[in-house]
Amino acid sequence: MAEYEQDFALVYDPYSQDFVGCFDEYMFLHLLRSGDFKCLSSRCGDYIKANRISTLCTVPEDCSAKDALPLVLSQRSRRVFVWSTKRDGPMGCVTARCYLGYITKHLRGCHRHRKVNVDDIRSTVDYVTVSDDTTLRELTGFLLEQEELLLHDSDGITVYILNRKIILHYILSLLHKKEIVRLSTVLRFVLDYFRSLPNPRPLLPVVGNSSPLIEVLPIMLSSADGVVLGVDREKGRQRVLSVWDVLQHMLYHLVEESDHRAKSSVVRGGVTIPVLTIARDESERSLIQFEGSSAYTLGVDSLGNLAISAGDQPMLIMNNEHNISIHMRNLSVRSIDFGGDLVVEGVSQFKMIWREDFVDSGGWSGTVDKVDVSKCAGIPMLGGFKNFGRGSVQKTFIELPVHRELRLKATFHFLDQWSGESGYMKINPSSSAPLEYIWTDSHVQGISSGINICGGDTPDSKFAVPIDVTIPHSAERFTVGRCLSVVGKQYVQNSAVRWKAILFRSHGVFQGSKFTFAELTATKPCASKHV
Repeated sequence: MAEYEQDFALVYDPYSQDFVGCFDEYMFLHLLRSGDFKCLSSRCGDYIKANRISTLCTVPEDCSAKDALPLVLSQRSRRVFVWSTKRDGPMGCVTARCYLGYITKHLRGCHRHRKVNVDDIRSTVDYVTVSDDTTLRELTGFLLEQEELLLHDSDGITVYILNRKIILHYILSLLHKKEIVRLSTVLRFVLDYFRSLPNPRPLLPVVGNSSPLIEVLPIMLSSADGVVLGVDREKGRQRVLSVWDVLQHMLYHLVEESDHRAKSSVVRGGVTIPVLTIARDESERSLIQFEGSSAYTLGVDSLGNLAISAGDQPMLIMNNEHNISIHMRNLSVRSIDFGGDLVVEGVSQFKMIWREDFVDSGGWSGTVDKVDVSKCAGIPMLGGFKNFGRGSVQKTFIELPVHRELRLKATFHFLDQWSGESGYMKINPSSSAPLEYIWTDSHVQGISSGINICGGDTPDSKFAVPIDVTIPHSAERFTVGRCLSVVGKQYVQNSAVRWKAILFRSHGVFQGSKFTFAELTATKPCASKHV
């Protein structure tokens, strides 16, 4: 490593004919700190396997630079090796300086990045600060836990960035000259060594925090460690900006311009950024594509609509007016709370606004013998045996939402003996309008045997008659009435009504106003069973 002036060496096992790891600056410092110099006579492969600290990360030769970047950022060594499938061996390695050069070249002439300043880049590292009297033992201990350290001068100004590579070069130079490595050596002697070199290590380049990033990147590329010192002279603040900070910021901005077309970026690995901007492609779309057996995309189409698509088929679209349209064969949801209209194939659907459970007879009044509820065959209903023998009942519902149609669904029960009497339901379209017939039916009990469900001894041969009536309606209130024509004894005919639902359909958006069910009124004795 000293002879070739390299920071790492690949370890090849001739017995297995395979690369078993990489001996890099981290492993070197680990060996130096352990003090176990007896292992220097051991085989490199055995040492790597025994300590399990190898840092050999590879990518195939056809992997794009953008795909490899997340791997570079996730590695302790900040280095990935490009692997040849033909030779089954390394072709080279990709480092931070490679990416920094790529970014610098790419940003030239890229106008949308000219507004990014040094102060816009967030620092991703909390640096440990050391002084020139820090010992080599202390320094290597820090570098095993952190990538880089800051060296301050007597005025508290950062003058150097210290990393594993610098310390490795210093120790390798001593070993190459067969000199003793002393961990008690203080940092000022290490710095004196670098100052004595033909090309001494320069101080950190200083730039202003308000400087455009596009101008700072070439300076960072020319620096020894890919680091610059950002200074705010008005506020007296300073901050270190490294290539890793820039790479984290630029991870999603790295695009290749070929024939004036933007290519997609593939990211593998965890990435955390405060703001992600997806640029438009040649079709004026901004998309995120998910890999897998089905090609799903999420993004904005050329018309500005937010869309989730499967291949070229949009599945869910939200337009600029925040209206959502769903295009899929099956849609399964736990619950839907509609604040507006549900439109299917261009037709507005009914929405239920009221449902009577007949736990009690609240809101109902009339001239019947008894306005009450009962149960027949376990079914709760309004009226029933000895309740609705004669007379009428009514209820008023008010403050309906804006609508244009009203739909009433119910069940009318013909209980006990009927001899041609009629039951009917009426409604008044508005508070000032008279009641109008919307449903009627009659029943003749023509059999003496059958099933007696409830009430008297007469079989109930027409127990339940469904009612489903839709009428034009736009008023905010309406009244419903039900009646029974009574002939003969008081309890010979009995009726009951059971509401299933009251629904409405509107022209447009539901306004959210309250509604109430109106009145059930009869103009003559009548009977109804189920509404």
